[in-house]
Amino acid sequence: MPDSEQARIQSGFKEKLTQTEELLDRMIQNIPGTVFRCRVDEHWTMMFISDEVEKLTGFPAASFINNRDRSFASIIHPDDQQRVWKTIQKAIQSNQLYELEYRIFFRDGAIRWVHEKAQAVQLPEDPFRALDGVIIDITEQRQAEEFSQQQASLIASLMDTIPDIIFLKDSRGVYLNCNTEFTRYIGLPREHVIGKTDYDLSPKEEADSFWKKDQLTMKTGKPLRFEEWISYPDGSRVLLEVLKTPFRDPKGKIIGVIGISRDITERVTANRLIRELNERLLTVLNSIEAFIYIADMNTYDLLFVNEYGLNVWDKGIIGKKCWKVLQKNQEGPCSFCTNDKLLNEDGSPTGVYKWEFQNTKSGEWYECRDAAIRWPNGQMVRMEIATNITQRKKIEAQLTHEAMHDSLTGILNRRAIIDSLEKELARANRDQTLISVAMIDLDRFKQVNDTFGHGTGDDVLRQFTQRVRTNLRKYDLLGRMGGDEFLIVAPSWESSPSNTLYQRIWECVRNQPFQIGTKSIPITVSIGITFGTGDTSVDKLLSQADKALYRAKKAGRDRFVISD
Repeated sequence: MPDSEQARIQSGFKEKLTQTEELLDRMIQNIPGTVFRCRVDEHWTMMFISDEVEKLTGFPAASFINNRDRSFASIIHPDDQQRVWKTIQKAIQSNQLYELEYRIFFRDGAIRWVHEKAQAVQLPEDPFRALDGVIIDITEQRQAEEFSQQQASLIASLMDTIPDIIFLKDSRGVYLNCNTEFTRYIGLPREHVIGKTDYDLSPKEEADSFWKKDQLTMKTGKPLRFEEWISYPDGSRVLLEVLKTPFRDPKGKIIGVIGISRDITERVTANRLIRELNERLLTVLNSIEAFIYIADMNTYDLLFVNEYGLNVWDKGIIGKKCWKVLQKNQEGPCSFCTNDKLLNEDGSPTGVYKWEFQNTKSGEWYECRDAAIRWPNGQMVRMEIATNITQRKKIEAQLTHEAMHDSLTGILNRRAIIDSLEKELARANRDQTLISVAMIDLDRFKQVNDTFGHGTGDDVLRQFTQRVRTNLRKYDLLGRMGGDEFLIVAPSWESSPSNTLYQRIWECVRNQPFQIGTKSIPITVSIGITFGTGDTSVDKLLSQADKALYRAKKAGRDRFVISD
């Protein structure tokens, strides 16, 4: 071959390799997690760690490389360090992929929970072993007791399916094809592999293991990932990480197995990475339990949707406008579209934009990670990874409600009613209106508990709450201060209390005994009332209402008294 032709081929190869590395780097930066390679030493010395670590720890990635400013071990919680070390050592000894959760310190001293998934690898240029893996922040997921396993699985799947060796077998285990990397490891040329089985090429013990996993893959119809040993022609053995996927004919019938293996002691060669990039990316994206789509930033046409998204929406949405098929009641591009946030003025990508959104079509909540990337044809496209967080949102709403409401009566608790009073005072100050505050106490309520029991007393409190609420205006507020003491906040007060709100409340309690089962329990209340303007403090209003309540009790109870 002429030197000029060889130079042209090498130049083309380098250009494709550069494009591949750039695309892979963008994909890694868009992964919702921190990708790393570190040495197995007391410092967990980082050889590589992605920029996502700064969001995780508050420290830039460069500060961890070779322990430049700090070691990764220094930010692991002291109570977790020994457990982390033992777990990883055990995994290394058994040549197993490991997963563990532990705590780290953020830059500001805050504690965060992380999930780490990694695999020990043998570096060919180094006598020591290293770890390749992904670290994910699971603080919110752990608090909500949800979501962490799913997120960790997404990141692990993305990294664990990077292949080195590719082969194809039929349903009998006969090799139909293989790539160059396979022939190098097996020590035979391609023509000596095609038509053979593992029993022709490997020791029986290894062949039995290969065949068992092939059968399991075809039986389940699902991808199977595991580790297996193979022997070199010289007798040495290497450990491979293997992903076996069912091979189907056009009708969907399983007719064999496609295997993608990665030598975990060597890095993937550039030649194999280029040839298998599309298949690898497709396998990864389809294995993630999140909605991933790519849309043209100019036409809004959907160029790619992963299997998760097709199952949630529709198989035929590719090629259609994203705003037409993913949302409802849209007459054009969505007003909340993130395209304008993904490009700088010069047209270069701004990076990953993270946001939360409730889909207008399904009502489900998603945590979205959007980024502008360059499609193979050169056009700029938007890639979105949307993880369903509906359950997390429900838990957050429930926790918020529980934090603000009394568990027995369902009304505002002490902290919430006082916070509401502060807001209403600010409103009164702005609108120049009067506000009324009343402290209510159930007279001799201890006798109810002592006579009928606390269960009956709780029922009385619940019924009392309902009676009071039916007599409040729609914007009045009711809260439980504790025990049998309640607080009413009545904004925009204009009427005299003697014949309106507090008159009704006082009468609705005293005029009708509380019916608890077969028991009829008469109850009266004492009410202390005060008024204030927007410049009156919360403490002063509460003190005035409390003093008025004391006067009502001292005067014989069963009455309401207005503060001086």
